[in-house]
Amino acid sequence: MALDDTADPRYWDALADCYLEQVLTPFDRGVDFSLPARLDLHLRQLERAGLARRSVALDLGFGCGDSLACHGGRLGLSIGLDFSPGMIAAASARPDLSAPRRSTQPAAAERARAIRRRRRGPLPPGEGELLLVRGDMRRLQPLHAGADLVLAINSLTGGSLDYARTMFSQAGACVAPGGQLWAVFPAREAMRHLEDLIARSGRPRPRGLGQVEDHSGVYVDGSGGRQKFWGAEEIDEALAAAGLRRVHRERVPYPWRLVAESGWGHFPRARRLWDWFVIGERAPAGRAMLGP
Repeated sequence: MALDDTADPRYWDALADCYLEQVLTPFDRGVDFSLPARLDLHLRQLERAGLARRSVALDLGFGCGDSLACHGGRLGLSIGLDFSPGMIAAASARPDLSAPRRSTQPAAAERARAIRRRRRGPLPPGEGELLLVRGDMRRLQPLHAGADLVLAINSLTGGSLDYARTMFSQAGACVAPGGQLWAVFPAREAMRHLEDLIARSGRPRPRGLGQVEDHSGVYVDGSGGRQKFWGAEEIDEALAAAGLRRVHRERVPYPWRLVAESGWGHFPRARRLWDWFVIGERAPAGRAMLGP
């Protein structure tokens, strides 16, 4: 549920040193977020099959690096891409990341191709590579079809509908045949739920709560910051347009305590607000896609 301020990297640069205090994320303590455990299981399966050493992960809009810490060093290559130099610097300084190196999109794409040509076998400890790239998520052409696993944790949220759709399309295009997109989205349905709770409570509208545009699903906060919220059906449609089939969807519920700290209200007896956690899969080469 982290806000994207008109897609300006300088906004995120300013937050780099206080990210955990200022931004509500599914990695926050108390959030029931299954992705880390689910990803650990997925990586263990790749390791047992001898596929980890020839697998590539692409982590888009990784923020301070919480998602990178879940897979960095455990695959032949992990690539983290973000448009904020401040966030890249913050992630580079994390002690739980395995020797990250700076790179460019073309160089990272070339390394990904080399990793994916490897034969099966064990991945010796410490040999998993981690590259950090500064880049625009609307322009990922060098990385198309280059990753077995693409992660986007609340990062497909550009400040307009077209911006967000382009980011989604580009993220999907990076998924190789047989690969998967693991993504988290701010839920448009959750905002409707919150609006209903406020209306039925008779309380004044929380000062910290903005408005969601009906035509676009873009949330606009009081300072003009904009972030795309996604509906479940809208996500399925975007997955299908990208040639992916949804194989998993669940809610990521946020404790009301954290919601209240964000200035959005406090309704502890009501169903929690949530994000969508979705996994989409591309069919292996030569196989047709089926719907969800």
